[in-house]
Amino acid sequence: PRATLQSDLESARTLFADPGYQPDAMKLYPCVVIESAELFQWWREGRYVPYDDAELLELLIQIKQLVPPYVRIERVIRDIPSTSIQAGCRITNLREEIQRRMRDRGLRCRCLRCRQVREDASGAFQLVRRTYDAAGGCEIFLSFEDPATDRLASFLRLRIPPRSTHWLPALSGAALIRELHSYGH
Repeated sequence: PRATLQSDLESARTLFADPGYQPDAMKLYPCVVIESAELFQWWREGRYVPYDDAELLELLIQIKQLVPPYVRIERVIRDIPSTSIQAGCRITNLREEIQRRMRDRGLRCRCLRCRQVREDASGAFQLVRRTYDAAGGCEIFLSFEDPATDRLASFLRLRIPPRSTHWLPALSGAALIRELHSYGH
């Protein structure tokens, strides 16, 4: 209830800048008011005011521009019937609306979902390595990407845990395969 557009944007910046976080994937669920939630009463009393659609779309566009190319945005809105929403965003195709507005401005989301190849996997794919600190360890993100189209055909996530790993003492310093995906035919 006390969040602001600026505080939400700062939270997103922290999520991707602070090595204590660095998620692999995320879901963006704009807050909506439904009758069965405590928030409904706050909204009726004027203690909570949701973002209007224009503000929300701008915020989500700014957040999508912050997302590193190794993060996947799984979803951009909860699957709640619009008839159940008393206040807040009722745009059911929110991801598509954000992408349309970004395209109109010459912007592009670089998350994995937006860049993965679909049916046609043709292109000049090159191996790309991204290394970053996360949750006390080192993450290595290897991907095959076409620099001309900014499309991604496959990726591998490796983790090198901290040296003093109590849950894997025998493998301390070893790379662990966490995720592997290939897209297209």
